[in-house]
Amino acid sequence: AISVQSPQAIVQAAIQHLCSVLRCARVSAGIFDREKREVWTTAILANGETFEQTGPLQADDGSGDLEVVEDISRVTPLSAAALILQAAGMHSCVNVPLLSARGLYGSLNIGWENPRTITREDTEIAEEAADQVTLAIEQSELLQEAKHFAADLKQRVAERTAQLEAA
Repeated sequence: AISVQSPQAIVQAAIQHLCSVLRCARVSAGIFDREKREVWTTAILANGETFEQTGPLQADDGSGDLEVVEDISRVTPLSAAALILQAAGMHSCVNVPLLSARGLYGSLNIGWENPRTITREDTEIAEEAADQVTLAIEQSELLQEAKHFAADLKQRVAERTAQLEAA
């Protein structure tokens, strides 16, 4: 039997791995819930501390563009993600959209405590992790849609069977 992990579990595993691979101070993922107008955020710090929180979805959350900031103090205006990282004491960051053909699901945010040169390899690793997280979220959504469709179909078959028996 294949074990199906929740998108949250996949996100947490991906950001934990990313934190060690990129030797950064913080990695977080913000996942948008447009129906509830909320952002679910999970983060891991270099010391292994993790936290989760849910907050309101802001109009400027997630542009769908890759953002690379080598020195936050030299960039204005900052994106919502970069502002959050700056408030957490980060001075360099990479913010990668969780984007697919179905839409923008959120962003993957990586921060370093000191200004630094961010290499193409750093961004490629971040983009690959973002692709995997996006795929996990998308698969979860598709599974929920399939379950909903199956339940709806089952109910319609039962209703039609009852109608035929009554006739």
